[in-house]
Amino acid sequence: MIIVYKMNLKANLTFSLIYHFLKFSPNEISFLKQQKSHLIGWLL
Repeated sequence: MIIVYKMNLKANLTFSLIYHFLKFSPNEISFLKQQKSHLIGWLL
């Protein structure tokens, strides 16, 4: 049950990140692209 909750939490965070990407400026996007491998490692 806890594992499912954590998966749902990560999915919600992922959708939140995607939603915020739509509002980011180009500078913020390029910074986040540099951090992408860290974010992907955290999500896995």
